[in-house]
Amino acid sequence: MSARPLPPFLPENIEAFRAHAIEHLDDWFEYYQNAYAYTETVRAKEAGIETQLQSLQQEKQDWQAQKVLLESHVILLKEQLKEKDQEILKATLTAHLCQKASLPTVRDLTPGASKSPPAEEAIAPNVGTTLPPAPGTASSTRISEKLPDPDKFDGSRETLRPFLQQIHAKMTANADRFPTSTSRLTYVAGRLTGKAYNLILP
Repeated sequence: MSARPLPPFLPENIEAFRAHAIEHLDDWFEYYQNAYAYTETVRAKEAGIETQLQSLQQEKQDWQAQKVLLESHVILLKEQLKEKDQEILKATLTAHLCQKASLPTVRDLTPGASKSPPAEEAIAPNVGTTLPPAPGTASSTRISEKLPDPDKFDGSRETLRPFLQQIHAKMTANADRFPTSTSRLTYVAGRLTGKAYNLILP
């Protein structure tokens, strides 16, 4: 855009302007032409800026709408991820509980004492012969030393592995204290709290 045109003369009053305009009519005519052209150029530029501003405002609104849509999508994904985490946690706990329920019972771990003796041992001893004392059975009835109870599991993924390891050690070392699958499941359920306990509810 060309520079703003300047008048050929800056009169102090109307009489000075008239006197100068009569003598320099062509100069004033050219000035008015240039001033008009300059004004039209400025108006066109302002209109272009206005159009560009409206376009930018519309683009901003589109970006804001897209931002809201993306934020909603992120919230939905987080909810779905949270649900998946809960499903994984529930499946892990369920699998571990089933595994503990399938451990052999104390009866299975204790050597059988009711097996039929060999034929030569089944023969009745001679009358008057003193029978040797029966072997002691204290080892079969001795209760294992109780391991400390693991901290209650609240459902956090960070403490899941340590909790499972402690439960496994507890069930292995104190198998005689949990002779049935029901007792094992009851104990494990008693070590759950918060959302971890809610996951095993029907």
